[in-house]
Amino acid sequence: MCKLKDKGGDLRRYQDLYKAALAGDWETAERTFESDPEAKTAIVSTRQETALHVATSMGQTRFLEKLVQLLSPKDLEMTDCDGQTALHIAAIYGSLDAVKTPLKKNKMLTQMVGAPNGVTALFSAAYYDSKDVMWHLTLNTTADPPPRPFTGPKAGGLIRGLVWSGSYDVCLHLLERYPNLATATIESQQGMLSALTDKPSDFESGCKLHFWQRCIYHLLPEEVVLDGHMPTRLLKNDVEDPDPAVNAQTSPTSAVTHWTRAFGAIKCIKDEKYKHKCTRRLVEIACQEISRSMTPPEILQFLASDNVPRVAARKGIIEIVTICLQ
Repeated sequence: MCKLKDKGGDLRRYQDLYKAALAGDWETAERTFESDPEAKTAIVSTRQETALHVATSMGQTRFLEKLVQLLSPKDLEMTDCDGQTALHIAAIYGSLDAVKTPLKKNKMLTQMVGAPNGVTALFSAAYYDSKDVMWHLTLNTTADPPPRPFTGPKAGGLIRGLVWSGSYDVCLHLLERYPNLATATIESQQGMLSALTDKPSDFESGCKLHFWQRCIYHLLPEEVVLDGHMPTRLLKNDVEDPDPAVNAQTSPTSAVTHWTRAFGAIKCIKDEKYKHKCTRRLVEIACQEISRSMTPPEILQFLASDNVPRVAARKGIIEIVTICLQ
């Protein structure tokens, strides 16, 4: 962990501001800013954090909103000793309000990378299970250089992080736009498929359901399973459909949808089936992209590099084995 020596007593000078940011005490902070305008961007901790970083890490939303109003777009790009902006921190802690607030003033924050790993806020969020934050960052992050988050050297780590956090709907959304993610790898040559082999319980073959749960599972119509989720287009394997949304109000299964929402047990089974559809579709997309972009020798080398079929067979993930061998 990085540490900053307190040269000239600056940290002691801003001790009250640091405590105010921790506690969300805006009144104390405001008095400090009035008497010392430079305090708004001053380093207040040994980790080179500003009041913005501290308030974000503590989830002090009201404090954060008021402070952002006083800062310039450039001020929001300040980093701590780890090279992280306040947006990186908000992404890690899973605070949607803390993510939205600075982005309203500086949309380029999603493109900033944090040292030493050079990752975006979306990459940071990918390894944590905060769906709202991941969706917001996904929809507000572009593929522009730098840092080319969906096509650059960190793309493999991004898609693997999304798989590990179970964000399969986000994966499908990104794969529709950036199919290269299906075969992107990290330095050890591991990619999305190898990450999926670490999630055997997220496939139908690895799901443990009781008899009555299994009955409900097979009776649930596809429209009900897809209701409330996005995207549905790739799950339906219909990329030409201009409107992927499922309209529960006009759907003949809307009554069934209502009851699945009303009863938690049925909703859990519905969510399981949706997850299974997602993971299977991810494997299909990966294999399609491998076949499209690689020669037969390259395919063999790619699959052998991280032993995907063998690992999947050992863990009983039938879907990966059968689809890879087709």
